[in-house]
Amino acid sequence: MTFRAAFAVTFLAAAGAAFACAHGEGGRDFPAGFRALLSIRGAAVGDPVELPRAPYADAAFVGRVANPKLAESSGLAFSRRTEDLLWSHNDSGRRPRLYALGLDGRDRGAVLVEGAFEVDWESLGAFERDGRAYLAIADTGDNFSWRRTSQIVVIEEPPLVGERFAEDATAQVVQRIRFRYEDGPRDCEALAIDDATGDAILLSKRNEPPVLYRLSLAEDAEGETDIRVARRIGEVPGIPPPTETDVAERRWLGRYSAMPTGLDCSRDGRYAAVVTYKDAYLFTRLEGESWQTSLARTPERIPLPPLRQAEAIAFGPESRSLFVTSERLPTPLFRFDWRGAKP
Repeated sequence: MTFRAAFAVTFLAAAGAAFACAHGEGGRDFPAGFRALLSIRGAAVGDPVELPRAPYADAAFVGRVANPKLAESSGLAFSRRTEDLLWSHNDSGRRPRLYALGLDGRDRGAVLVEGAFEVDWESLGAFERDGRAYLAIADTGDNFSWRRTSQIVVIEEPPLVGERFAEDATAQVVQRIRFRYEDGPRDCEALAIDDATGDAILLSKRNEPPVLYRLSLAEDAEGETDIRVARRIGEVPGIPPPTETDVAERRWLGRYSAMPTGLDCSRDGRYAAVVTYKDAYLFTRLEGESWQTSLARTPERIPLPPLRQAEAIAFGPESRSLFVTSERLPTPLFRFDWRGAKP
């Protein structure tokens, strides 16, 4: 399909969705959606940018995601309860389930999140609070930037007994946080949890440069209302733009190659990793520094192998490994191991 044809199909699909989705969680901001329609052509093409290489070895293929029901892996988090377990979930349009994966992609069962509904799940974060392990599911996808509110669904991470979860395993929603961005609707596929504060860090997808937000996940946030506000705290200007080569090799998707599709922060708070459709990028945070300061600097590059749609990234314990997966079956799982001095 030519880029012009792809643009036409996308535009028509979006226009149809505008009428089909007039009602839903938080409603839709149609003027914002129309403005987004005008920008679906993707990012502007720029010159190639040479970045320093991050101290991770080349990607190691560790296996394929064995569960065929996880067809669009859109979020990834390393378990805080089980040392050899990853969590993932599908993109929009499916039942609200979290899938448990071995570090080689083997199927370790799934958990139905009772009381949750899915508009567009896009990212997943693991964290601890008061000695308990939790998972935060970012229902923040908004391709046309018209959702008046988005939400983060929090569950207590279920314990794994044995090799896999039972067929009827469930988890309950313990917190549902509805929020809006202080400067209007945003498409966001990248969430991480700041372990030091317990706040969610959100990175927008379609802005140039991407915009960084902070949102409190506290159970009794000061000034609590029905809808919280994600505060804009900075921008992430260091991700290189798509190039003419990207467009030539990946056609219409090439123009989207620099858009953030996943984010994670290391448990010790020293590193953040952003994944895009093209590569991943490592940001180092200095002692006493804020995330907005560290993410505003030029990152180090983590080259990705060819992937159809890389949309999920997660640190392993102690930052010594990174895991990346992709949408579309068959879904590969890649691991990047630290090769420098002790992180």
